[in-house]
Amino acid sequence: MSGNKKIIHFLSASDRLNYGDLLFPIIFKEMLNRHNIQAEFYNYGIVKSDLSYFGAMPTRSYRSFMKNVKKQGGNVVIGGGEVLFVDWGSLLAFINIRYSKLLYNKVFSRIERRFNLTRYLLSNGHVLVPFAPSKNELNNNNVCIIYNSVGGVFSNSRLISKRKLFARNISSANYLSVRDARVKESLLTERIKSKLVPDSALIISDLFSIEEVCDRISFNPEHFKDYIFLQVGKPYTPKDKEKFYKSFVELSEDLNTKILLCPIGLAPRHEDDYFLKEMQLYSDQFIFFYPKNVYDIMYLIGNSKIYVGTSLHGLITAQSFSVPFVPINNKIKKLKEYCNTWTSQNIDECIEYDNISSITKIFNNWNYLIAGQNLVEQKNMVYGNFENIFLELKF
Repeated sequence: MSGNKKIIHFLSASDRLNYGDLLFPIIFKEMLNRHNIQAEFYNYGIVKSDLSYFGAMPTRSYRSFMKNVKKQGGNVVIGGGEVLFVDWGSLLAFINIRYSKLLYNKVFSRIERRFNLTRYLLSNGHVLVPFAPSKNELNNNNVCIIYNSVGGVFSNSRLISKRKLFARNISSANYLSVRDARVKESLLTERIKSKLVPDSALIISDLFSIEEVCDRISFNPEHFKDYIFLQVGKPYTPKDKEKFYKSFVELSEDLNTKILLCPIGLAPRHEDDYFLKEMQLYSDQFIFFYPKNVYDIMYLIGNSKIYVGTSLHGLITAQSFSVPFVPINNKIKKLKEYCNTWTSQNIDECIEYDNISSITKIFNNWNYLIAGQNLVEQKNMVYGNFENIFLELKF
């Protein structure tokens, strides 16, 4: 029994080794503590996991989530990330390398698409969209469902035929906040209203100062000074690698600094280290570092001269620590749309791989005053969103 404590079932993609996803439960629990909210806090993913060695919170399984919500009630908080309308198979492919490889088999992939085997494996077939469960699917109409600045649109080809059902499920939520204008507009096509709020990771520098983060890192900070932080996910590897390498050698010379190659996403189908390890062999201007925990990544971004990468939460961490940032590859819609929504006064779109030279100009013209004003305003929006969420929580 919970007594006078609130019960919070926190659901996110924090069961995979991806920097941004691991931050959500850490941030939410820290905010509960800062607001002196007494709560039984249960952290869930689609599978049971323990990534505590990487600074993450362990997760309980989705089956456990369904069982506990049905029995205990309380509050379900969807933690954040690009989670709306992501299907079971796609999520498992980010966790299980064997399953990920199986999906490349056309026969298996066709069977999975038709019968949604993963849905039955992980939820007994009860929940259609893992991070958009309805109260009915959870067998508890009294549970309070809250979305904390989430991403995602009605575009998943596996699920598009169920669009109306998604809309009905999401409409049953008690509170819905989304992280960019694209998401808000997509929901409005189904007459679903939502609150537009920056990603909760934007306040990470308030929760953990650069000095506090430094106390948690695995390396000597004296080893890394005056560098550009570069990250590139495996799915976004440039076609002309040599041209890309040369562009960064020139950028290194222009800004008179080294290029630190640091992977952020280490989960299957992210695998930032795949390309960056290759890149380090090209020039002694490139330094590769494999992080041991989330705080290594946080510190190296927060202490960099400029962040360049394909990761949205790499960019948001840079913004939080007042570090200039340049997103690359316009094919990454969530990255492009987030910038267009929140950072357009400094940068509103991603730089293409054949235009890396423009980063020098962006860095030299970076408007720290505007960036600082926007950061204060947007952090206040995140804090306001947490206050709204905490008002919604029920015993």
